[in-house]
Amino acid sequence: MAATHMGVALRTRPRAWRLETRDEAQTPRDTDASSVGAPRLHSGCVHWPRPGRSLASEHGGTPARVSRAALVSGPMIAADVELGENVVIHHPDQVNLFGCKVGDNCKIASFVEIQRGVVLGRNVKIEPFVFIPTGVTIEDGVFVGPHVCFSNDRYPSAVDDKGKLLQVGDWQVVPTLVRRRASIGANATIICGITIGEGAMVGAGATVTHDVPPDSLVVGNPARLVGPRPRWWSRPPVRARKRKLELA
Repeated sequence: MAATHMGVALRTRPRAWRLETRDEAQTPRDTDASSVGAPRLHSGCVHWPRPGRSLASEHGGTPARVSRAALVSGPMIAADVELGENVVIHHPDQVNLFGCKVGDNCKIASFVEIQRGVVLGRNVKIEPFVFIPTGVTIEDGVFVGPHVCFSNDRYPSAVDDKGKLLQVGDWQVVPTLVRRRASIGANATIICGITIGEGAMVGAGATVTHDVPPDSLVVGNPARLVGPRPRWWSRPPVRARKRKLELA
């Protein structure tokens, strides 16, 4: 079954799964959230629950079941997502987008989560396994490599001093800004509260803890300034590189 969402072709599923108690069999049930006994997730994100597996079940043992689970079924791109023109999401069922704004001509790969309040400018490329939480703003023409992880809390915790589970709004969201034409390499970690300058480049695997100057290159853990950003036109042509390999 196919549906159109803000100019992007999405696929919907006719049913969802829930986790049962050990004595119950897993059966498909109505996807209406009112039929789920547990409360909705506070984040507003939605997931396609699948039949649960455990290490024991993979090796022939008795699988352990969760007696109560707060599962919400629905599309992986929420209805409150604002998508611009010509946005490309190759596998809409393999991303988790809710409450965010995505500009024109953006490309978003699989296994990406973009949370509420995030703003992506135009011509932004998001590679697989990227996590972009609330508080992040990414301007036009930015490249975000695979497995890049942003953060929005300097002192993250699951519970408060009394051991009570923290809910949305119980901590301060610290914003992060990525200026236009910046590039962030694979597996980089961006600590919240910083600005990555216009045209700057973050090397693969770097942990960025301070502001990055415009048109600069930072690498390492913690990231340190090593010089100006290399330009794409400064690289040797492909034919020259091949010729050197053949001579070698």
